Amino acid sequence: MSGANSVAAEWISYLDSQAVELSVEVAAERIALVGGRSDVAAAVRVEVARTDTADLLDMLGRGRFLDLPAVQDGEPRRLRLERQATGVEVAVLRLRHDDLVARWLVAARYVPALLAALRNALTELDTREALAGLEVS
Repeated sequence: MSGANSVAAEWISYLDSQAVELSVEVAAERIALVGGRSDVAAAVRVEVARTDTADLLDMLGRGRFLDLPAVQDGEPRRLRLERQATGVEVAVLRLRHDDLVARWLVAARYVPALLAALRNALTELDTREALAGLEVS
């Protein structure tokens, strides 16, 4: 892993899989998950609303399945997380026909790091909002 807010993951396609990093970032008023493959120039970036982050944290902590509204490049998407025997599968889906945009598997040993990265991003978002509130007053 290269950063504190990145975790090792496996990019899963229909034909193969590839070791990648899945990063957690703050994007304006949203939390973004960013990951890609080394053979593709552009990473997949999907953003979820801050209000959905609690559900995301809860699912990673003890849940089995979660389906959230998300945004990718201004387009509506679904972010779907499902616990597997070997970890947590994270999938980005188009709204029409549930077409798969991207899919990663975060191994069970890295799920606590993903949880910590999401908590760090949420804390950063809270801090930004608090500082913005101070600037307005």
